[in-house]
Amino acid sequence: MDFPNDFDTERCLLFLGSGFSAAARNKRFGNPPVGKGLQKAILSEIDDEDADIDLKDAASYAASRGVNLYELLHDLFVITGLNEDQKTILGKRWRRIYTTNYDDAVEFFEKDSGTGSRRQSFSIDDVRPRKFPSNTVVHLHGYIHACDKKNVLSQLVLDHRSYAEQAALESPWWDQFERDVQGAEWIFFVGYNLNDFAVAKYLTKDPRISRKTRFILRAPVGDYLLDRLEGYGSVDAISTGGFAEACASVKTRDPINHFHQLNAFRLIDPYKDNKSAARPTPVEIETFLTRGNYNFQSLSSTYPKAEFALPRGTKMKEAFATLSDSKTLLLHSRTANGKSIFADMLSLELSTAGKSCVRYTSHSDIPPSEIEFLSQVNNLVVFFRTYDDVVAVSDEVAQLRENATFIVEINTGTDQVRRSEVHSFLPSPIGRLDLNPLERQDRKDFGELLSRSGIPSDGLDLSGAGRTELRDHLVDLLNSPYIKERLNNAIKPLLDDKESMKVIATACVMKAFSIHVGTDFIRAVTGGDPYDTLLKNEVAALEFGALSPDALALHSAVFGEFFLKKYVGARGIVSVICRLAIEAAKRKKNAANLGSQRSREARKALGALLQYGRVSSLLGVGASETQKSINDLYEILRDNIIINDEPLYWLQYSIFMQDLGNYGMARNHLETAYLRAEATEGFRTYQLDTNYLKLILQAPAGEDDFPGDTEILFNLIDKVHDMLSAADHRVHAIRVLEDIKVFCANHGARLTDGERQRLSIQCLGIIGTLDALDVGIKTEFETERSKAAVQNAVTLIAGGV
Repeated sequence: MDFPNDFDTERCLLFLGSGFSAAARNKRFGNPPVGKGLQKAILSEIDDEDADIDLKDAASYAASRGVNLYELLHDLFVITGLNEDQKTILGKRWRRIYTTNYDDAVEFFEKDSGTGSRRQSFSIDDVRPRKFPSNTVVHLHGYIHACDKKNVLSQLVLDHRSYAEQAALESPWWDQFERDVQGAEWIFFVGYNLNDFAVAKYLTKDPRISRKTRFILRAPVGDYLLDRLEGYGSVDAISTGGFAEACASVKTRDPINHFHQLNAFRLIDPYKDNKSAARPTPVEIETFLTRGNYNFQSLSSTYPKAEFALPRGTKMKEAFATLSDSKTLLLHSRTANGKSIFADMLSLELSTAGKSCVRYTSHSDIPPSEIEFLSQVNNLVVFFRTYDDVVAVSDEVAQLRENATFIVEINTGTDQVRRSEVHSFLPSPIGRLDLNPLERQDRKDFGELLSRSGIPSDGLDLSGAGRTELRDHLVDLLNSPYIKERLNNAIKPLLDDKESMKVIATACVMKAFSIHVGTDFIRAVTGGDPYDTLLKNEVAALEFGALSPDALALHSAVFGEFFLKKYVGARGIVSVICRLAIEAAKRKKNAANLGSQRSREARKALGALLQYGRVSSLLGVGASETQKSINDLYEILRDNIIINDEPLYWLQYSIFMQDLGNYGMARNHLETAYLRAEATEGFRTYQLDTNYLKLILQAPAGEDDFPGDTEILFNLIDKVHDMLSAADHRVHAIRVLEDIKVFCANHGARLTDGERQRLSIQCLGIIGTLDALDVGIKTEFETERSKAAVQNAVTLIAGGV
């Protein structure tokens, strides 16, 4: 591929290696060292340049001999002059500059240019700002001005390649690097050398990335280097000078004036996407229903007919009715109940109705130019695949609040426990559409799809008597003999590849727990490039979804869970959950900015992975085997000091113990959770309070230490009563209060007359609060059921239980 002659540097990524700085001038009036130059420079200070020791040992040895390493580093890496080629390249505005260099060549240019510092500089030791401006420079392998007399040795170690690579990959900056790579128009590596870093750790052979990656090298380029770079990008033997000439001739493009120029958003165009689409084949319908693999063209070419997906006509009418007076529409459901497909169908309907619909590309940085363009679009509708995407880019899209409608996919549970937060991030009024229940027509359409694809419906219950959600029918389908045999044949090549199985199992667990993270998280857990690993079994891997680093999350959570249960097993699932949880805990602990996307993703992932209900549902094996597996999981995680300090870990362990009937141990674990909460700044104990109350209320008659101190019971009832008026905690409070009748039946006779009277007054107060709730809340949370249970408790108390 020829070198691009028309590129906009503001949309491109510049990666600087040691060769870029080689021609600069340092404080010693020489050039900054490259390759093993630093090691030789250190050894020359003690007249032993030929010593065969590595950089780390050379630095320690020289320091012990009295060499002032701090002064030496400054002499070698503080830049005092640049040549014209370097100035030309750095004089352009770039989307971002990343460098593995220790020197301050970029920063020197800013000061020497006479315009003042216009480009911010960061080292991976710095706190990553929540809002990260473009045209900044990030030092991935350490930075001379981050060095002082005290940390000089550690900084030298950091500059050593193996240590530097590890620090970069584990840095909170890494997910930013991944997003920049994915969103850049072109990626230019200038002065690259194999001694700078191992390319496989930083890049991928994904064609979408390699097609836009250029390595600017000096001729001649050896066969060894060409071999190492093959598949990662194109080599341009034009040297730094040739690249500088190319940069000098390019011009900044005009402002965005059309949707096709957007990178962080994709226009949803039903007419464009519908042009060449053929009617879906039976095989395409089958893979869609069983694996979740589908393309938008198949949907757009058949909708609103039930020839590929369920049109869900009743819900579509509800969506339009809600949008008539809402600035935000939340499409909520439990995992695998069809949020994403429904959102795509809604986008087709709105586009046909004259709206301009765009979808945000997850984990993408949004250039100001794109927001500027979208803010001028009338009838704009912005779709988000996850609520976390909205939070991550809330500052950037705030400007669109006035002219746009937001449509966001969100899990039902997330919406219920983060309601106050949702209102702070999204424009009001906010409407909600519950996509969990299937209508009669939806079930009929599902049966017709099975018939159209040639899948036998024998044994599948489509009556709606006991299977009321889409995921129920999908689970039945995957477990049917016809589909199980076909799936086994399709993925057989992958089953014998240990590394591929590790990647796929990790992706399946992440999908099952609704974990949305950058590809750096997956790399850290699996220990390699997921794309390269799965490429060996590409055909089998494609059964799970799109084969690319930024789309590794599977299309179907139901298929992922089926795969885990049938092919990975309980021990394998526990192993994956442990690795994911430990990585999430490490990131949560190391996150300097708790409000960053990286930190938020880590906290959410850890909370999901520890959750007893989700874990037990995923394992889905025999009762005794499930209990052993979950016990093994919690015991393994107990040994991790970061997780051991988590209040929510002990809470989930307590819930597990209660489910086993071990109420004493459950209480001990819950008390440990409270101790951990006291030591955690800003931790709010709502979940602990509701579960402690549940533990007391559900304890069977005769259980030792229950109810124990009744003052604790009454205080907890008051706390949980107050939660009924709290939008984010109401869902837990309503359910646990139903168990007051259980407590009265089991322990009411042990209470004194005064305690029974006090409990009765509390129950009547709860009934009054439930009656006063908004009608919509009563319907959503089924409060009449809770009210009846509390009224039953009052009756038991009055009868003297």
